[in-house]
Amino acid sequence: LGEFGIIVLVALILSALLRTFLVQLFVIPSSSMEHTLDIGDRAVVVKTVDFHRGDVVEVRGLIDPSFPGALPVAGTMRVRALRLVERPGGWRGAVRTLRSALVEVCADLSDQGRALVPGMAIGDDRAMGRELEDAFRATSLSHLTAVSGSHMAIVLSVVPLLVPGSRRARSIALVLVLLAFLAVVGPSPPVLRAAATSGAGIGAATLGRNSQGLATLSTVVLSMLLLDPWASRD
Repeated sequence: LGEFGIIVLVALILSALLRTFLVQLFVIPSSSMEHTLDIGDRAVVVKTVDFHRGDVVEVRGLIDPSFPGALPVAGTMRVRALRLVERPGGWRGAVRTLRSALVEVCADLSDQGRALVPGMAIGDDRAMGRELEDAFRATSLSHLTAVSGSHMAIVLSVVPLLVPGSRRARSIALVLVLLAFLAVVGPSPPVLRAAATSGAGIGAATLGRNSQGLATLSTVVLSMLLLDPWASRD
């Protein structure tokens, strides 16, 4: 190959290793972050630390309040330093391990499979590329990777078939599965609304009361707004 060819080959190998394990350069393709990042700006993403939901992170930087946004958004932070302070264990650690295991199971699938299966199962859509996201928006299928009531209904509908016995035993099993599902997918507003609605239905079935869809929906909406008024925006 010659000396020049060897230098080029080594440079390509080092570049591939850096992009895979350490840092990767991205070019901003749209105006969605104007006033902070413009089209054509370059952003370097450091891959040395893999953050998970529930991690305690220390962030140092400057907040730019001029970024156009509505409450509760105060502005955009230009991060200068990012440090992992604590990674919780216990049940949070078990959930983190379970989510990571699902992603690893999908590693042998196609590119789209690796992105869509975790997204549709637990709402982990981090592997979805911009092209795939745009295709989902164009076909109005983005809701498939947003875990909500339909996902919860499918999971809970299987429980009575697997748990024979009294109404109380089935209700206890439904509550346990509901809490486990909520822990795995995370407490996003759509999931919390679905969990509250399902919980009200389970409670009514346990007490032997007739279902009141309008009353249940009204109770859930009012409770959510009292606990978190900003949930109305999601």
